[in-house]
Amino acid sequence: MLDDGTGICLINPEGAEITSNEKLIWHGNTEWPTQTQVLDSASAIVALTSRYRYSERLILPGQRLYILGHLQTRSPATEQSVQNITRDLLSDWKQDREQLLERFDSNRDSEIDQAEWEIAREAARSQAHTLHQQLLHELEIHHISRPEDDRRPFIISVPANGVDPEMSPPRALYADGQPGDDELRCLAVAGTWIG
Repeated sequence: MLDDGTGICLINPEGAEITSNEKLIWHGNTEWPTQTQVLDSASAIVALTSRYRYSERLILPGQRLYILGHLQTRSPATEQSVQNITRDLLSDWKQDREQLLERFDSNRDSEIDQAEWEIAREAARSQAHTLHQQLLHELEIHHISRPEDDRRPFIISVPANGVDPEMSPPRALYADGQPGDDELRCLAVAGTWIG
């Protein structure tokens, strides 16, 4: 999760080129590590007798990050239209015929006629509009992931000490030397790693 002070963005690091100046190295006797022994007091002894050397690049909480990838913003309000909510409400109401008749069968003939159905549809539209207005107040969800186009970069980087955090991204990262709309939306995000 990345927080740049203006919002939160979820990062899916799968497929990213990750650059970090924090490195953790330890040794063990299995092809895949079962535990980190770097803090073990016997680490130096284990290193001499171990068959495998493990290394990890770390991104620590609080470090500044630059991320270049595919940014997608989803909002509950844009994911659900008033029309879709209306349709879903009507579908739900149809599941409970007794409740539907009790609520909309004004002439009590145990049938929903065309006029009564239109009243039900208007009630569903009104309720859907209210629900949609509530969705407008919910937070947008931002995601950064690997671009679908493999020619586009996906980089997660911890800047080296002394690098200006406000530096502009290298022009070489753009296919034509100029950022297009997609690149501007998914340009490097500087923030604080909080997760």
